[in-house]
Amino acid sequence: MSPLEDQFAQLNKESLRDNEQFQATFIQATRLSTQAASEEKRKLLQNAILNSAILSISENHRQILMQFVERVTPLHAAVLNLFDNPQANEGVRKVASTSMGGLSLIVEAAIPELKGNPAIADRVVTDLEAMGLLSGASLHVTMSGSGLLTQRSTPLGRSFLQFIADPETGSIP
Repeated sequence: MSPLEDQFAQLNKESLRDNEQFQATFIQATRLSTQAASEEKRKLLQNAILNSAILSISENHRQILMQFVERVTPLHAAVLNLFDNPQANEGVRKVASTSMGGLSLIVEAAIPELKGNPAIADRVVTDLEAMGLLSGASLHVTMSGSGLLTQRSTPLGRSFLQFIADPETGSIP
């Protein structure tokens, strides 16, 4: 048995054989993985497969989450994860403690790829808000340091993060 099987009874072969949600997720994720160029995207898909067996979610909810998995990039996942718990990032805490400004400050502090790339950052946040995963995450509204540290993921966003998180560590690729 693997360490994950030891941790989660739902991952034993007999349970998986009878789990239609797992099977459907596996088929969808396999199809999507053939189109994924990045290792991070494949890891998101792998986590979704495992979590479809572990988590207790309705079929409608699972299908919605899989639509999100198909649509998001690893960058989307990183931004959503950042806005779920901005205080978890040391660079963000430092920026928030010394200044006030827009959420673009914390995005750039936490995700170097977005530094000096406001069009991409805006696009990612707009996508996440349109999907209902973020709320109130306008990057250019000035706020206090404590405002910068406020959680902006929605309950659906937190559910999606749980679906794509590593089942052992809870981390987002």
